[in-house]
Amino acid sequence: MRFTLPFQSVLVLVCLPSLAPAREAPRLELFLQTGHTENVRGVALSADGKHLVTGSDDRTAILWEAETGKQLQTFRGHTGFVMCVALSADGKYVVTGSLDQTAVLWDAGTGGKLHTFAGHTQHVTGVALSGDGKHVLTGSADETAVLWDAGTGGKIHTFAGHAGGVAGVAISADAKTVLTGSGDKTAVLWDAAGGKKLQTFAGHAEPLNCVALSGDGKRVATGSMDKTAILWDAGTGRSLQTLSGHTGTVFSVALSGDGKQVATGSFDKSAILWEVDTGKVLHTFVEPDSRVAVVALSADGKRLVTGAWGVNVILRETAGGNTVHTFHRQANRITNMALSADGKLLATGSWGGNVALWDVAAGKIHDTFNGHGARINAYGSGDRITGVSLSADAGQLVSAGDVSAVRWETATGKILQTFGGTGNASCVALSPDGKSLAVGSWSTHTAVLWDVATGKELRTLRGHRSRIIGFAWSADGNHLVTGSSDRTAILWEAATGRKVQTFEHNAAPLFSGDSGSTLVALSADGKHLATGSYDKTAILWDVATGKNLRTFAGHTDGIHSVALSADGKHLVTGSYDKAAILWDVVSGKRLRTFRGHTSWVSGAAPSPDGKHVWTASADGTTRLFDAATGKERCRLYAFDRGKEWLVVTTGGFFDGSEGARRFVAYREPGTLKLHDDDATRHRFHRPGLLARVWEGNE
Repeated sequence: MRFTLPFQSVLVLVCLPSLAPAREAPRLELFLQTGHTENVRGVALSADGKHLVTGSDDRTAILWEAETGKQLQTFRGHTGFVMCVALSADGKYVVTGSLDQTAVLWDAGTGGKLHTFAGHTQHVTGVALSGDGKHVLTGSADETAVLWDAGTGGKIHTFAGHAGGVAGVAISADAKTVLTGSGDKTAVLWDAAGGKKLQTFAGHAEPLNCVALSGDGKRVATGSMDKTAILWDAGTGRSLQTLSGHTGTVFSVALSGDGKQVATGSFDKSAILWEVDTGKVLHTFVEPDSRVAVVALSADGKRLVTGAWGVNVILRETAGGNTVHTFHRQANRITNMALSADGKLLATGSWGGNVALWDVAAGKIHDTFNGHGARINAYGSGDRITGVSLSADAGQLVSAGDVSAVRWETATGKILQTFGGTGNASCVALSPDGKSLAVGSWSTHTAVLWDVATGKELRTLRGHRSRIIGFAWSADGNHLVTGSSDRTAILWEAATGRKVQTFEHNAAPLFSGDSGSTLVALSADGKHLATGSYDKTAILWDVATGKNLRTFAGHTDGIHSVALSADGKHLVTGSYDKAAILWDVVSGKRLRTFRGHTSWVSGAAPSPDGKHVWTASADGTTRLFDAATGKERCRLYAFDRGKEWLVVTTGGFFDGSEGARRFVAYREPGTLKLHDDDATRHRFHRPGLLARVWEGNE
């Protein structure tokens, strides 16, 4: 007999460690939200207005989220200024054009370089992408424009015929027509396939700076040095409207996708939004501090971007002119640095006219000195600090900037004295005993020695034929060395002002055009002098005889700073090639090269114990390197004129003031996915990070 058991439903719960794979936390990389460090040259908005691309003199382009101002991607690789940018309609690709004579197509998502377009013989002035993203157009000062295949990087056609450099380019959405504007005062519409001229637009009295083509290809806009913009009928070549309202050169022009609005940016520090059909001014946007170099309009004409040299990029609503977001330039270029004798204090001067004093042992900024003028020049740049010097006991700090030198008390930040009347102060140096101060001049080519106690002028050192750009005192204070852009360094007797010895570089000047140079250094025993030159070399001299003992060659660009170690055995040089080098003084051998800066090295110095090398750069960072390995240990940032500060390591850890934490974000590598929440920042925050790194505990 067969028995059948009744079926029962039984629920069994089994507890196991995990049947499903554990979800691992994504790998993250530090992605600071610090923006550009130099002037913005180009801007482009995505068709939907959600993303923005900017190109800069710092040789990078940045992709931003327009609404929030979040920095999503940085594109690095150009060796010259990024002069122009373009963004594909779908936002997947970015094109950049550069002073290095190339254009690059980038993957917006990964930041990877897809193609480099090389062939122009002068710098690239304009770039454009077709609507389908399959074609790239470049224009150049070599009087040509080139159409490229975006997929292969191959050249399709060269458009030649202008009698002046091509200043701007545009391509129709369907890639059938190409527009070029030139210094020959004309714009030309070309057939993209055959290179045939379809229309020539002539009517401006001065060279063109920019062109734009409406989305439907029916309207052309041109901007000129004659202070006007002209709207044209693309089919007939007839002038429709002349837009007169600017009082300076029209440097940029943009058309909305429907061709109903046009925006112009001018050197008169304004941008104007016009109605195309009537030529009526809809809105004027004034940038009081700088020339408006670039403008861009969203496809629907609802948003306008303006970029002013040296200031900020602003996204606005066109209807009411309300600001949606301001993309600030956060970190100022570092122009020079000074390290205290014990290595515990580090002073950095910036382009913004302030000095940040870092307490390395405490791991933070001790104080910020803002006693110099903060005037804004025509290019939007403020007064820069041209020299900093710390007394032997670190109790005093002296800075040079505008037309004066200022002496400060480091403990309190109090101004003790101001030394003026030197004519554009170019550099400063306190004597070892702190009793005398040397101030160099740009304009008078002299150095003035002052009595610190009385503030009286002691003597003026005359003998150079050009600006003074660096000082070095002997340890006993009896002698002073001055470096000049006249190719010489001179050793003086401080008490009498007598010229003792002249050291001459024959190949190139000790100076190349930027302030903050420290191109002379004396050994502690006073027997040797090191000088750096724009000929890419440094020289070690015998002070007594003036003889060239050794030449240090290895940089690929001019040298901007030199420093000797306390024992005189090592030399550190910083260069415009973005690197610093540690040298053995006796053999002349290169021991270590310190890389990582994205702009020229404006200052470099070994720590007193020889374990580290400090470097400062125009990229807005000061960095600490391990002298033995050449590896970067950490980098320092100062924001908001030194009120906020940040320290970060290559491992992604950070410390900083409360206000600076907004610049800290993390990203999943190869994506645009940011993690900028407090929980993520908490994971990577390390209080006292700088002190721990300096002590060798991190």
